[in-house]
Amino acid sequence: MFNGFPVATAAEVRDLFLAIAATKPDGPKPTALDQFLSSHPSAKAFVEAPKPAPESYATLTYFGVNTFKFTNAKGAATLPAGTSSSPWLANTSLTKEQLATMGPDYLHH
Repeated sequence: MFNGFPVATAAEVRDLFLAIAATKPDGPKPTALDQFLSSHPSAKAFVEAPKPAPESYATLTYFGVNTFKFTNAKGAATLPAGTSSSPWLANTSLTKEQLATMGPDYLHH
């Protein structure tokens, strides 16, 4: 689970998306994505990290994409703060065997 983006800047997000779009399964190696990930270790860790299938939407932690600056009555502002929400249930995932019995849209159902 990651709290944040796989890269540090908006330009790097754009470059990551362009590398993904330019990479075709049967394209020449190294792909544009391979080249990007070789120079961005945090993005590579993000892409290669296990992404277990959740039991339900209620077992996921969500991280907001917005940040907020809070200002007190004296006008002093805090550093920007992000938000997250913890799951209602335990943060649990399906096993590979359980996932094999589910349909592709099991979370919806």
